[in-house]
Amino acid sequence: MINFNEYEITSKAVYSMDYFDFDRLVKAELPKLAECPDVEKYEFAASVEASNDSSHEFGSNTLYFTEKDEISFLENLKKGIWRVSTHDIIDFLMYKEVLPKGEYIISVSW
Repeated sequence: MINFNEYEITSKAVYSMDYFDFDRLVKAELPKLAECPDVEKYEFAASVEASNDSSHEFGSNTLYFTEKDEISFLENLKKGIWRVSTHDIIDFLMYKEVLPKGEYIISVSW
């Protein structure tokens, strides 16, 4: 096997899931962490305007979400602005250690 350091090759965590499973995760886990009216209406495919047979990448192996971001995120959820960006939802769930740090690929196919 080659020496990864010689060629500056790094590894990273990548997780994949179906959009339907992500919808279930958001609806189940977000209310445990924050007041979020109407979260039952959340639909990943609608929120990112996804087309059939598409994949969408989010997250990072380095967490950039901060306490300030959390405060803003929670305020928006309380106001019923639950359709915050999917990036914010994933970053918040990683920040709260519900999801492991990494990149997430969410696939849409119906």
